[in-house]
Amino acid sequence: MISFNWVVLGLLLQLASAVILDDAFIRDWTKNWVGQISQYEFQSSDSIIGLSDQGQLFNSHIDLETNTSTTDLLWRTDLSKFGSNPQFLLNKNNFKVYTYSPDSTKAYAWDSRTGILENIFDLKAEPLAIVNFFNRGVLSVNIDGSVELLPDNLSIQPQLEVGTIKSKLPKNGGQVKSSTHDGIIYISIPNNNKIFGIKGDGSSDVTEIGGVETDKIVDLKENLILTQSNEVKLIAGDKVKAVKLSKRYENVVLISSNYFVAFDGVTSPGFTLYKVDEPSATASVVEGLPEIPTQIVSIEYLTASINDFLVVSTPLKKVIVDITGLLSDDDPSSTQITTFDHPSSPKGKILDFLEYDKNDNIRLITTFSLPGTDVAITKHNHDYYVSTTTLQHRDNFESQSGKYLIVNKPTLDEKTLDDANHLLDEEQDGSKAGEYKLFIIRWWSRFQRHLIELIEYNVFAITKGKLPDTSIAGSEEEQFGLKKLIIFVDEKLNVLVAVNTIDGSIEWARELDTSSGILIDTVQLSDEKILVVYDSEVISINLRNGSTIASYGLPNGLIEKVFTVEVDGQILVLTKVENSSTVSILGIEGVQSSFEIDDKYFIDRNSGNGYKLSSETLKLIQTWKLPLDGTEKVVAVESKASSVVRSGNGLGIVLADKSVLYKYSYPNIAAVVTYDASLDKVSFTIIDIVTGAQLHEQSHEGESIDLKSFLVTMDNNWIIYSYFSTNPKAEQRIVVIDLFETGIPNEKANNEEDNSIFNSYNQTIGEVSTKSFIFPERILQLSHSVTKFGITTTNILAFTDSGSLVQIPKFVLNSRRIADREFTQVDSMNDFRLTPYEPIISGGDKHYHVLNHKNQLSVQDGGKILSIATELESTSVVCYINKLDWFCTTIQPSLQYDTLGKNFAKSKLILTILILLLGVLITTPMVSSKRLNAAWLDRS
Repeated sequence: MISFNWVVLGLLLQLASAVILDDAFIRDWTKNWVGQISQYEFQSSDSIIGLSDQGQLFNSHIDLETNTSTTDLLWRTDLSKFGSNPQFLLNKNNFKVYTYSPDSTKAYAWDSRTGILENIFDLKAEPLAIVNFFNRGVLSVNIDGSVELLPDNLSIQPQLEVGTIKSKLPKNGGQVKSSTHDGIIYISIPNNNKIFGIKGDGSSDVTEIGGVETDKIVDLKENLILTQSNEVKLIAGDKVKAVKLSKRYENVVLISSNYFVAFDGVTSPGFTLYKVDEPSATASVVEGLPEIPTQIVSIEYLTASINDFLVVSTPLKKVIVDITGLLSDDDPSSTQITTFDHPSSPKGKILDFLEYDKNDNIRLITTFSLPGTDVAITKHNHDYYVSTTTLQHRDNFESQSGKYLIVNKPTLDEKTLDDANHLLDEEQDGSKAGEYKLFIIRWWSRFQRHLIELIEYNVFAITKGKLPDTSIAGSEEEQFGLKKLIIFVDEKLNVLVAVNTIDGSIEWARELDTSSGILIDTVQLSDEKILVVYDSEVISINLRNGSTIASYGLPNGLIEKVFTVEVDGQILVLTKVENSSTVSILGIEGVQSSFEIDDKYFIDRNSGNGYKLSSETLKLIQTWKLPLDGTEKVVAVESKASSVVRSGNGLGIVLADKSVLYKYSYPNIAAVVTYDASLDKVSFTIIDIVTGAQLHEQSHEGESIDLKSFLVTMDNNWIIYSYFSTNPKAEQRIVVIDLFETGIPNEKANNEEDNSIFNSYNQTIGEVSTKSFIFPERILQLSHSVTKFGITTTNILAFTDSGSLVQIPKFVLNSRRIADREFTQVDSMNDFRLTPYEPIISGGDKHYHVLNHKNQLSVQDGGKILSIATELESTSVVCYINKLDWFCTTIQPSLQYDTLGKNFAKSKLILTILILLLGVLITTPMVSSKRLNAAWLDRS
């Protein structure tokens, strides 16, 4: 009896543990990239400041202390919105990054540790460059010749002009270089043939130094100049002198006002150090230095603490030459050498950073280019190679066309399917041996699974009070349909990519074997198959592993467009080729020769014209044309995503008196936005796709509207569109339209049972209710949440120009909110969460909230909001993806009503079960004894 009770207890505990799945439904993740790195500098040994080709200024933290070396993006900011071709200057002394653009008269100062914008400077003109100015801040050299001091702290020292360059300066002339020597900062501006000297004492005198072709200057170090022909020149007062050398070298590196190093690389091993005599402008060889008898790839001059070093890169080693004593005391014998092994022969740009560790050992961090990455980072310490990581992987695949598809992940992988098929084959064998083997395999599989779950539960329940992540991310998420895949094609790499929405990992990535041209679209054919459609080729893909099933072309021309229809639960992918009205039905291995299909109706998203797909000829026939004047053009077109009305949405709204206000549920409608230039009028029209009849029209006149900002989303009986108005006031507006059959409770437009597309549904809409709202941010993308049955309240999803993905409950955007009279209690019962009309949508949980929280997303062209239903009616998976960001989360618009919430008293439940079980254990012997005594009494 006791063993049975313990079995019952185990089962009950398993039920109790099921409520600890709450974490699975509130998880979100963000993956951010910056693009291809174009510039970068070391801020410290574990931090790099850089700028990407996407205009992203960033700080990446480098962790090289463990065997699993990693880099983390600490912060980034989009500089593209501050002007084109952004530039940056890192000031390590005060932890600031200064940014500017050649087409803007503003400069910005950012905290290099946090990415916080600290100061905005208004300049007299567009800056040519910003350079460090001793310890007082930075200098902005402007196109009009003005030179302004941008101080570290504006509260202590004001922004001021410290000089004027009288010579005409070229705009965008090239790379400006600067150096300091004896209290003077020298500035070299290309294509000007002059170097300008400005004193650091704040005087406004600017010395112009001629005699040098500034566009040929490679480096400027103190008062030494290096040209493209590897000539060394010396700034002496207001003149430039050529430094005489005994021979010409292939490579020269400037060190200070007195020293430079020269080497020939491949042709001759080793290097030569020269000392410059300023009065005579001659250079002599410094003798007594240690020799490096091998080929030299590059040499860098670096400082660490108060010491000076030469970092010599050879094909397999890094040689650190300490020249501190040489520069300070002219003592070559004080030079010391440290050698590090290098993992490979680096090529391209090499950037090194030196520091001393806590044991006063020199440590070197090296960056160089690698195939497939922008920057590789290596740490050397104690004479051996430690670890390597990459600052920016190039496996962050991106869709250049912005064509993304979100699908359900197949629940079983290929191996599991093979095992299952193998078991089925054995079971169908019918032999006793096969049945016995099948029984043993099944029993052993169950035993292994239960044992693993028991161990995981005991460990995590005791240490963390919850189930392990591997359990949450496994069968439960598959059971509830939370595992999705985002599918897209990286056109640059010609790779088809599947991203797992659970954690953002790459599920698979497959190179497409195609030489095709333009990508038309990626569409889902079945639960396990998708089609990648190019203009000249169609490729069918297995969703389980990304393998190619077949590829084929269409013999009658290039594919122009792709669209899907659903027939008896099956998805048909239809294509139209150029200069033809014939439509082909695409299959897994080729074009389907025949298929029974009813007439289907479509609206062209470009022209707004209506078409019918003939069931007899499989041709697209134009049935009606949008009546446009010569000055009108189509701005936006949107139709319902599905031709099937989801009954779960409800046929009507139950009012306070129990009557029903019936919704207008006709599926074949589209919203068309047009603009008439002659009248300066934007019109929003609801059109019957079948007949072309205009069911409703409303216009916007007297407003200056950004036509590119028009976005439309629609479902059930409502249509929502947004636009940005610049006049009479800059506002982001959202307009909601709710459609009803008659507007009279309990009255329908028709009572016929015929629900075909030709019944009276396509007549004029009975009642149109509309309201306009003002949103505090500009909306760039618009969509809505979807659930399996459509029972859950819909949330409107919007991506804003601040990088926020927000959700707005549909009951907030309700056109029936009371505006023209006092709100009553009866009104509140006439619709779900009906409230008085407030035109301004305020922030916070009251009206909307941000889904991505502190993880700001970048504003990039080609981004898309994706939403898909799960097996939980309460829950939808929502993602936003663009070139630089992947973000996914789950939302519950009507809260989590089909699973136990996080406030559920799990401990109380388990304690109650234990008390009940204890009661059973105590009372069972008592009951047995009582029954036994009763039996004895009966016999007596």
